[in-house]
Amino acid sequence: LVGEGVRCTPHGTGVGLAANMHVLATVADPPYDLYDDSPLQRELLKDPLRAVDGVIRLRDSPGLGVELDPAAVERYRVDVSPCFSALNSRA
Repeated sequence: LVGEGVRCTPHGTGVGLAANMHVLATVADPPYDLYDDSPLQRELLKDPLRAVDGVIRLRDSPGLGVELDPAAVERYRVDVSPCFSALNSRA
């Protein structure tokens, strides 16, 4: 996350946050991650990641250690097909 003297500060919600935490765990001097305690962050995962005293602990469950809540995914789902249709019509 440090390249050519530039530090990168990752940020994400739910699965993105879990992935960022795993990447940061591999860096000797990691930057901080931007943690957002939004409704999306709290609802998207069955057991959301939480910062306690400024620290998010990695889990030892398979993969990234998180599981999506299907009901929350459905609530937050956005139909992006019109966007792709518009882009494809320009080609």
